[in-house]
Amino acid sequence: MLSKWIQYYNERYLKWVLWLCVTIAWVGILLESTSQGKLEWGEMVGETGELTWYLLMFTVFISLLHKLFPTLWIFNNVVPLRKHTGILAWVIALTHGGSEMINRGIAADANAIYNTALSLEDGMVFGAISFLIMLPLFLTSTDFAVQKMGYKWWKRLHKLTHAAFIFAAVHILVLKYQQEGELFLKTTGALTFYFVGYAVVFWRGMKKKSGDV
Repeated sequence: MLSKWIQYYNERYLKWVLWLCVTIAWVGILLESTSQGKLEWGEMVGETGELTWYLLMFTVFISLLHKLFPTLWIFNNVVPLRKHTGILAWVIALTHGGSEMINRGIAADANAIYNTALSLEDGMVFGAISFLIMLPLFLTSTDFAVQKMGYKWWKRLHKLTHAAFIFAAVHILVLKYQQEGELFLKTTGALTFYFVGYAVVFWRGMKKKSGDV
């Protein structure tokens, strides 16, 4: 019975499950952010920011887990989904940023948007940097881009996902600290797992390299 379902455990089918889940989450955010027929932009900002962060975490952590447990088959067919989560993360991040500007009443003021994006208030500048880093990743998250760029250069470019993840984490930490006066433990924990995990991966690589000499 299990073997019958395992044949569907690959990118071809899993990508549709992913898109369906994110679409449902997106519709849920719209419904949750709507009160008496009016969209509450502040609520929209928070919910879309959270969804973007989860997609970024999936993109980074699925790769890390695959490196930590390379023989565990359950991760093998999930790793290719990073292309799809990259696309979805940028699209949701765009609605997150757009909702923030609408909520502030500056959506039609380019100068105000620029100044806000560079502001340290709520860690805006870190979120803006993360968003800009994600743009080329969004544009090249296709099989066509991989073919045109070549896998080697495409892979190098997409290592920027790590920078986008870290800047997004700093944005959240600064935002929470300025609003609540304390560090956000979930984000701190995610960063700790990220750095410790990659330290283990680096240590294994160095150990293997020294063993081959």
